[in-house]
Amino acid sequence: MLLSKVLDDLIPIPGTKQSIGADAIAAFVPGFGNAAGTAMSGVVIADAIRLRVPLPILGRMLFNIGIDAAVGYVPVIGPVLDAAWRANRRNMKLLERTLMDEQKTAQSSVVYLVVAVTLSVTVLLALLASAVFAIWAVVQLLNGIAY
Repeated sequence: MLLSKVLDDLIPIPGTKQSIGADAIAAFVPGFGNAAGTAMSGVVIADAIRLRVPLPILGRMLFNIGIDAAVGYVPVIGPVLDAAWRANRRNMKLLERTLMDEQKTAQSSVVYLVVAVTLSVTVLLALLASAVFAIWAVVQLLNGIAY
């Protein structure tokens, strides 16, 4: 819960009911900031796996992080879209709702762990690879401009 608040709601915007978090602020640093925010969001995913969240819910949580990471790459408006999406807040709500239903989280098989970890690692590696590619593309663009 605390990590979600830090990532999505850390600083209140004066005169509004809105706030922004470290995830949206970090998104202003091209490539690296978005990757760092995605990595921090992965902590919530790890907790969800540890708590045996059902695979459809885990998939939805990964989808939220994927959207968050994708919009973060859009120049200039990416951080604004990132702040509006609030993937970590969405994921915490999903996690809390799921944990209230103890039957849904009673899965404890090895198959569950293998599938959940494989799914999560695959998605997070894909997001990391896209961050590395984005940084590479920016560097190539800057090298082209320098000449």
